[in-house]
Amino acid sequence: MSELGGFAAGLALALSAYAAGASFHGARTGNTRWADSGARALWAAAAALTACVATLVYALVTWDFRLDYVARNTSLATPLMYRVSAVWGAQAGSLLFWSWLLALVASAAVAGQRRQHPELSAWACAVLSAVLGFFLFLVVLERPFRPLPFAPADGRGLNPLLEDPGMVAHPPLLYLGFVGLAVPYAFAMAALVTRKLDAGWIAATRRWTVASWLSLGAGLVVGGWWAYRTLGWGGYWGWDPVENAALVPWLVATAYLHSAVVQERRGAFAAWNLSLVVLAFGTAILGTFLTRTGLVVSVHSFARSEIGPYFLGFVALLLVGSFALVAWRWDDLRGSPPVDDLRSREGAFLFNNVLFLSFAGAVLVGTLYPLAIQAAGGPQVFVGPPYFHAVAAPVGLALLVLMGVAVGLPWRRAGAGVVARFRSPLFAALVVAVGSGVVLRRPGVVAAAAAVTFALSATLQALHDAGRAGARIGRGYLRGLLEAFRTQPRRYGGYVVHLGVLVMAVGIVGSHAYVREREVTVRPGQSFGLGPYVLRYGGLEAGATALADVRRATVELRGEGGPSVLLQPVRLFYPRWGQVVSRPAIRSTWRDDVYVVLWAFQPDGSATFRAWVNPLVRWVWLGALLAGLGTAVTLWPRGGGGRAIFALGPWPLRVQPARDGHRGRAVREVLRVLRGPREGGGP
Repeated sequence: MSELGGFAAGLALALSAYAAGASFHGARTGNTRWADSGARALWAAAAALTACVATLVYALVTWDFRLDYVARNTSLATPLMYRVSAVWGAQAGSLLFWSWLLALVASAAVAGQRRQHPELSAWACAVLSAVLGFFLFLVVLERPFRPLPFAPADGRGLNPLLEDPGMVAHPPLLYLGFVGLAVPYAFAMAALVTRKLDAGWIAATRRWTVASWLSLGAGLVVGGWWAYRTLGWGGYWGWDPVENAALVPWLVATAYLHSAVVQERRGAFAAWNLSLVVLAFGTAILGTFLTRTGLVVSVHSFARSEIGPYFLGFVALLLVGSFALVAWRWDDLRGSPPVDDLRSREGAFLFNNVLFLSFAGAVLVGTLYPLAIQAAGGPQVFVGPPYFHAVAAPVGLALLVLMGVAVGLPWRRAGAGVVARFRSPLFAALVVAVGSGVVLRRPGVVAAAAAVTFALSATLQALHDAGRAGARIGRGYLRGLLEAFRTQPRRYGGYVVHLGVLVMAVGIVGSHAYVREREVTVRPGQSFGLGPYVLRYGGLEAGATALADVRRATVELRGEGGPSVLLQPVRLFYPRWGQVVSRPAIRSTWRDDVYVVLWAFQPDGSATFRAWVNPLVRWVWLGALLAGLGTAVTLWPRGGGGRAIFALGPWPLRVQPARDGHRGRAVREVLRVLRGPREGGGP
């Protein structure tokens, strides 16, 4: 088993090195035979890695304790689902899994663009193969198939915190997001080399970028959901260094997705987009470096490893080389059209870029500052949530306002008539600000409520305009709205994403501003209050699983005349790991969550509880689902002609709709209204 897996990993490394060299030679000389050979070698490397991952999965599923990796990360009591997820549960396996996903994504991206963009795809294949080769080099160093001198009777088992459904989905989603960002990066480098600096490379990689952004965002949300349910600290986002390492590339990728629209529509922001793509992928690799080398202390990070210098050198080479290439082509990039008027939609996207980059930079500084101080020989320091909240609050408010402003602005320049589009949103925001000021009396919450209301009103007004366009031509309000989504899925799917973000904003503000917390020690039969609720401690039950000693508390929750609810928080001790895990009990409604943790217990039966009332947490998860739905809509290509086209990755499926004699006139009329005000602000 170890020989087969090791041979497959070595073969994949050799194939990726050949793919990089052959693709580079073919692209530089224009020899398509060499370029095709490089692409085939990349596909062969993906096949070899598939065999490699399958071998490791088989060893984990069958408890092959002859392998050190299997003995360290599984046991006879580990359920099947977590034996499979152990592939990415430790250092060597996670690097192998990362490399496998990169090989699959790179192969599909190159295959999808070889005919339409042969020159770009050849250079992109060289870049992707080189990145893959680096990660395979690390895999070979880490030796996931290292054999043991003898096979133990049982293994240690997976880290207890990872035996959770959230950790089955969270790492693969993040990895897919990280490796997906390699595709626009590789094509951006290809565009710089070939001087094809128009929006062609953006269009060729748009779906990959959106899918990567969606996967990375979903990974962040699932990670927050896992932390909320598993770690027992009462929250879902603690500005953990590894969380931040994944958040930064997502923020940069968000800026790029908005900025790319401007280059596709107006040809502007060429330098911005190339720089943002480099930063998105560069910070993704930097985040992987922080996690894999153990430099930061986190429940998400792996143990310290010897691969740190290689990783750091690769990150430095990637960033320096990429920006040197951007500087080399700077004269070509300066020819892109400027922003004529900051009050235009291009101006709004420019401010959007500045805000997202400022936010990402502040998070990155707060994450790396402690490492820099220690590297300089200084004391150990900690940058906590107060710093990040101080940054996130004003930037978040500005982004919410900008979200509403951008919806109503025209391209190129805004005339006097555009002000009328903001009357209703401004009035709604003013009413909510006054009302919330009287009721809530908290300036930060009042500002957030006004900003959310303004952005929500502007977005709903844009959707309402689409429905009215259909009603005016006799096709009905709903038909007009559906026609807008069918003919302009990117624009109106983006509005749905914005609605999801606004719902999340309500949940985030509510769960942070009005949280109530209490720590109390009680005996069986005693009660304690928390906000509008009363919790009565019933006693402790002792038990055991194959891996852990268990203490389960019984707590009766009563409040506001409703029926009582039985909560059972659990505290587990894993002897093999010497680790204690507190799993909370949560009663969740759309208004609030009651969150109870068994913090400690005594031999006399008394117990210490930490309990929270977290308002509106469900709104965070609902908003994330809505944003994901909107992102899926943006991946649906335009259907303005006679066909609707659905595409997943590079593979389109075409569906012929029913014929309608009035379709052409309806589409033209709806599109005329949906375009909004003309340049200069006229109707």
